[in-house]
Amino acid sequence: MASIPWRWVDSADELQAFLNANSAADCWAVDTEFMRTDTYYPKPALIQLSAGSEIALIDPVALFTGEGFTGEGFNGEASDGEGLDSEASEALAALLADPDVTKLMHSVSEDYEVFRRFPGVIPQQVLDTQLGAGLAGLAAAPGYQNLVEQLLGIHVPKGETRSNWLQRPLSEAQCEYAALDVLYLAPLHKALSERLSELGRLDWWVEDSRLAAEVAARDSVEQSFDRCKGAARLNARQQGALKALCEWREREAIKRNIPRTWVLKDGQCVDIAKRLVSSLSALSDIRDIKGRFLNQYGKTVIELVAGSEVLPDTECQWEPTGDIKTCLKQWQQWVRQRAEAMGIEPEVLARKKDLEALLAHREKGTALPLKLQGWRRHELVEPLLAL
Repeated sequence: MASIPWRWVDSADELQAFLNANSAADCWAVDTEFMRTDTYYPKPALIQLSAGSEIALIDPVALFTGEGFTGEGFNGEASDGEGLDSEASEALAALLADPDVTKLMHSVSEDYEVFRRFPGVIPQQVLDTQLGAGLAGLAAAPGYQNLVEQLLGIHVPKGETRSNWLQRPLSEAQCEYAALDVLYLAPLHKALSERLSELGRLDWWVEDSRLAAEVAARDSVEQSFDRCKGAARLNARQQGALKALCEWREREAIKRNIPRTWVLKDGQCVDIAKRLVSSLSALSDIRDIKGRFLNQYGKTVIELVAGSEVLPDTECQWEPTGDIKTCLKQWQQWVRQRAEAMGIEPEVLARKKDLEALLAHREKGTALPLKLQGWRRHELVEPLLAL
């Protein structure tokens, strides 16, 4: 493989010089490398940018100047750009947030989490090539390497996928691998745009990418209850307790910058809520709740449960039963048939959880999910509600 033109950028001056040299570009290829094993937040390790023939490998480790830096990444104390080199942060944020500049990215959800930390923005005007591939009738969620091989006939090695991206210096192989992750985004954009234009779905790609950014921008505490598995088995009073527990757990994980499961696992939250635990003795009966947790959080958890309220029906998690479950199966069959006619995978049109959310919207008056408010309203929602 020919040598890839990349440059290492570890100062605000170098970053600004690279951005200035490409200031006329209206389309950038973007990617990140990060690590997250024992933290709530991803530790940004590298940001790859390209607007043409050269690729910048930007070192957020070097550009982070605050006390939140431990030498192995971000420890979570700094957020929204705090503690960063202000010039570097502002320059990068301006590019990422510019709605007139297209950002090409692949499978972008975790990258959004990185950019919320460094430089503190959610990128605007993103086109996610993974979403575009699904709409073009390729796999529902192809990896970058597979998509490059399928559309461009080029093999991209995966050897450095699980590297230690926070080590310094990075090896030559790591740098080349990172550069490859943005090298082919522009050709992928061209190939996908041509296919989607022929299918009349180019606007769908733009719309799906925009909605994904809106979901990423939502507050994680507010979304914590919806992510918890097992809530639908509980009644409204128990779900009120579970919601309070989930939101507290999320805030605690954020404050300590640890995985939320290190505070409580989903199953533990559900069991506490189901039993409406009201004493330390009852709390100690929950599986894997040990003395250290009881000492640190026991009183807080009991007060949370006691102070929680019955959750309104429109906010409760819910599972279809009886005739409604039969309706769900009919809808799933309709989706499979419609997706086949469209030449896409059923998951691209709607997943089971999307159909369950639509049923909740019909039966309980809950809000229509963001994903179903775009082109799917006409192609999916209206036909299903009319069945």
